[in-house]
Amino acid sequence: MSTTATNIFKTLISAANGFIFHSNSSHNPRFYQYLFLSPHLQFPLQFLNSLFKTHNQNPITLPTAFVDFSEFNHQLYPVIYESLLGILPPNGYFEFSQMVCDNGVRTNKKPHNPTSIISSYIFHGKPNKAFDVFLELCNSNRNVDPGICNSLLAALSSNGYLEFAKNVFDTMLLRRISLNTVGLGVFMGALCRVSELENILSFLDKMKQRLEGIYGSVIAFSIIDGLCRVSKVDYASQALEELRIRDFKPDFIAYRVVIEGFRLMNRIDEVEKLKKRKRKLGVAPRMNEYKEIVFGLISERRLREATEFGEAIIDGNFPVDDELINALIGSVSEVCPDSAVSFCRYMIKMERFPTLLAMRNLSMNLCMNGKTDEMWDVFQLLLSADYFSDVESYNVMVSFLCKAGRVKEAYSVLKQMRKKGITPDIFSYNSMMEACCGEDLLRPAKKLWDEMFVYGCRGNLQTYNMLIQKFSETGEVEEAQHLFHHMLEKGVEPDTVTYTSLIKGLCREAKINAALEIFNKSMEQDIVIGGSTLNALIFSLCKEGNFHVASKVLRGLPPSDIDNTNSHVVLLKSLADAGEMKMAIEHSEWIRDTSPGKLPAISAELVASLSSALNSEPILQLLQVMRERGLVSKNDPWIDLCKESFSWS
Repeated sequence: MSTTATNIFKTLISAANGFIFHSNSSHNPRFYQYLFLSPHLQFPLQFLNSLFKTHNQNPITLPTAFVDFSEFNHQLYPVIYESLLGILPPNGYFEFSQMVCDNGVRTNKKPHNPTSIISSYIFHGKPNKAFDVFLELCNSNRNVDPGICNSLLAALSSNGYLEFAKNVFDTMLLRRISLNTVGLGVFMGALCRVSELENILSFLDKMKQRLEGIYGSVIAFSIIDGLCRVSKVDYASQALEELRIRDFKPDFIAYRVVIEGFRLMNRIDEVEKLKKRKRKLGVAPRMNEYKEIVFGLISERRLREATEFGEAIIDGNFPVDDELINALIGSVSEVCPDSAVSFCRYMIKMERFPTLLAMRNLSMNLCMNGKTDEMWDVFQLLLSADYFSDVESYNVMVSFLCKAGRVKEAYSVLKQMRKKGITPDIFSYNSMMEACCGEDLLRPAKKLWDEMFVYGCRGNLQTYNMLIQKFSETGEVEEAQHLFHHMLEKGVEPDTVTYTSLIKGLCREAKINAALEIFNKSMEQDIVIGGSTLNALIFSLCKEGNFHVASKVLRGLPPSDIDNTNSHVVLLKSLADAGEMKMAIEHSEWIRDTSPGKLPAISAELVASLSSALNSEPILQLLQVMRERGLVSKNDPWIDLCKESFSWS
């Protein structure tokens, strides 16, 4: 797709957000015509993919025009839904992916492979909606992948939709869809917490000869553990025999759960009886089966259930390899951080240590859950065990202490590194620098800067950017300028962040000439960086009321491929908001005289900005005057849309 077509499409999208979501407008059928019926602007999936990956377009901001296909059945095809779900990143796009799924179901646009919608609903914690799609597929006699069925069964059970889960279970038996240990185990583990033992056993009896490939001892544990977790210890004791005669073979892990349940109730006689039964009837646990089921649960994001399995294995001191414990530490910390810490403590106690990957995941999740004291306690245990032996391992501790705002502890770690003969690297210092700047600790940040050079650690672009940005924000713009010249002397090439941070600070301090010099340097270095810096310069000048300077900068730009449309829009909007309509029109006329091809794009951007403007009247007034002066074509479709959406005369 050509650059021109891409720009047109991006403009359409931007403007669509304004028209479709503006508080004074409803969905406009004419917009859909412009979007979908143009011969050059069909709905290519390749272009959508490009928007997400190349232009970093946030799908949450895309207008509902992308998924409200009901008015254009003849134009669009079911595969679009699958492709949209396929190109959406897994995290951070919940609203948009659900919009895609909901519209696909509501408008009866059935994808060729419906598992994509079911999988998306499951992933985003909406198994009840996945169940609706599952029912529709079953009612139309379409096949559903066994793996998806088991995932749905587990997700429904885990999220409390047991009636739906029972329906899926019965449907799978009826249609002879294979059950697996994860799906059946989670289902039975949830069912036994709310059902009588007879009901639980009746579900197992339905399976009869359908147990091929299912680990019976693991299923038995799921039932026994579930019963004991809701204080049904007597039922759990009875279930041991019922499960044994049904060939589910409760193992030592299941027996221990019941024994511990009776022990907590101080029923010592029952404890002794069960110990004898365990020696006579219990079987040794097949740890490879437990390992497989825990990895399966983690893969299915059934982390609470994975935690329960891990607790039973580790609390019972059953043999478990490092790979499994590391997987538990790194994953279940997301939902059960205290359990993950317990698993980590267990490893350290056994003089077996977590991997750096597991520690990164654990530390990240402890930070996210506000459990920084627990994180520091774990780090101290590892320090006492000489776990940290090189810069890479120390940096894990330093970086997460800094993320948690524990700058003092992080700095003490740096000192300990040097005592052990390990020199902190640029990552160590940047982590510290970022934490200091984030906490407005400028004096410690300056001290770190000096310390870096004492120990021979040269700053990189990230170091300079953090300090320049912070000094510019806090009014120490001379310090920022000094650092800028220092980085040039050291051969560190500035980027957009460097230039824009410095320009904003200089404009804020009314150092306009210095800001213009920095902009000129950015243009000399790279035209793309210069383009981004131009936007920051014009915005900063306008924010401080320096409209004449901003206009002069734009008029003085040399001919180039730089896209300065947005800069013109910023200036025109600022002038309109400030009541400088005469100057805004003069600038628009200059654009017409020198670059007439830019005016349609500029007017489209002005229209698109109406939806987010606190006061749309100045922009509307500007657009009307531009139309009257012939600066915008009276046949421009955007003008018609303004009439319809904003009551233009």
